[in-house]
Amino acid sequence: MYVIALNEIQPGLFTNLLGSVWAVVAKMVLKQDERKLCVLAMAKLMAHDQVRQNPQLLGVCCSGLVNLLGLVPTTQAAIAEDESEDEVQLANGGAGLDFEVAFSKLKNTDLPGATAGLAPDIPDLASAAKALLRPLQPVIMQLAQANIELQPLALFVQ
Repeated sequence: MYVIALNEIQPGLFTNLLGSVWAVVAKMVLKQDERKLCVLAMAKLMAHDQVRQNPQLLGVCCSGLVNLLGLVPTTQAAIAEDESEDEVQLANGGAGLDFEVAFSKLKNTDLPGATAGLAPDIPDLASAAKALLRPLQPVIMQLAQANIELQPLALFVQ
């Protein structure tokens, strides 16, 4: 439904978003819960015919998964740590220093029940990702033969 809705807005919008926006998001510093959601969403979108039949787009998705899952030792899966309560507080919020005033997260804006995380029903990201990627294993293996950067993902889904 998501793919159809985006392509009704503008033909090719889905492939443009997945190939450009998601590729950038996969390289961003993300919290564990955000990584979990991105991995699962990308794995589900990869099963769509429009992605599965486009080797270039599928390769971008696979590269994103390699980064998000932290499958290569040299690739640092960018994980943002939650801000701790005992961080050093700057005088005047850092005003007057050579950098911008630090952003302060409002504690009362958290959603009710969000303390358990964004996806508490998925305790093990690796197992959930493997289950979603298993039907795509032959396609991932074929892509990994042509692209050495995707071999860690091929090993992951085996």
